[in-house]
Amino acid sequence: MASDEPGVERFDTDQGSGSRRIYRFPGGCATYEFSGSARTDRQLRALADGTLDFVPRDRVAAYVRAQTGLALCGAGVSCPGG
Repeated sequence: MASDEPGVERFDTDQGSGSRRIYRFPGGCATYEFSGSARTDRQLRALADGTLDFVPRDRVAAYVRAQTGLALCGAGVSCPGG
């Protein structure tokens, strides 16, 4: 399925009790699960689409550094105790 997120692959599956939307991107994936009325209610799904978003890791790391003065660990930066 065409993705609504740039640089991310999207897969939708429909199962008896619910449906899943899976996003795959370099280094990981994210899964949204819709069950009950969210499975068929277009307004609820639109609300989820408008609320949930992806933010590039470098942007999050810059925010963490600006707010705390610390480096976000992982992805090339060692973690305390690791």
